[in-house]
Amino acid sequence: MPGLTTILAFACYGAAAAVLVALAGCAARRWKFARDVSRAAVQAGALILLASLATVVICPATARDPSTKAVALSQGVSEGLNIAALALAVSLVAAPVWAFSRWRLRSSRPPS
Repeated sequence: MPGLTTILAFACYGAAAAVLVALAGCAARRWKFARDVSRAAVQAGALILLASLATVVICPATARDPSTKAVALSQGVSEGLNIAALALAVSLVAAPVWAFSRWRLRSSRPPS
């Protein structure tokens, strides 16, 4: 399933770009924007992680011949884990940005 892994890779690159945009939002003190973009990046990273791990199971299931199945499994594991590693890194970077921007929004509100 090269098409699925390609789509997941582009989605992961988009999530990585969203983290950079969220960091720029923090630098510009646009806390609501940074919160929303980093939250989306965390959620996208988690979904991409789950989907890429699912490709490890789906890719070899489509092959009928044992040798083709072995090749599909090795390619699926390789591509799936490469995408999963980037998705995990995106989520781990975006989560503190999300937490910090939420904290800044809460601390800037007057008590009710």
